[in-house]
Amino acid sequence: MKISTEIGSAAHLIGEERAIESLAKAGFDAWDFSMFAMCDYDWRLGAVRPTTHPLAGENYLAFARKLKQIGLDNGITCNQSHAPFPSHVPEIFDSMKRALECTAEAGGVKVLIPHHMDLAMSEDVYLPRIEEMERAVHARVPGCTVITPERLRWYHMGLSVWA
Repeated sequence: MKISTEIGSAAHLIGEERAIESLAKAGFDAWDFSMFAMCDYDWRLGAVRPTTHPLAGENYLAFARKLKQIGLDNGITCNQSHAPFPSHVPEIFDSMKRALECTAEAGGVKVLIPHHMDLAMSEDVYLPRIEEMERAVHARVPGCTVITPERLRWYHMGLSVWA
């Protein structure tokens, strides 16, 4: 079993690079690629604000490769990622392909679970978006498993699988 944690919280204070180094020094086996900074969502206004974060720039894949290398240099790997949120906001959903590319570059894509797509979208809107995401994932990461809760009956009935 690998023990990992997300880097986003520490990155606010020390940057992603030092966050990964710190996790390795603390004894973690892996790091979770937090990409919340890719899109700056203002919850109070309900709007996406411009950001200058490297994940939002032209060289986002180079940044992902740099983080992967820092992890490898420190003996830890990317275990998973957390894409920008909330994913039901159209501007943020549009960044999902970028987030998938970054995750693939960092080495963390084995299973993709998009969720909360139905919070502000009707089924005729979010199902095509999920299908678009699945195609993008399989084109970039062959063999990746995509699990979409919105397609499952228990999800719409309000049932919990974590009981």
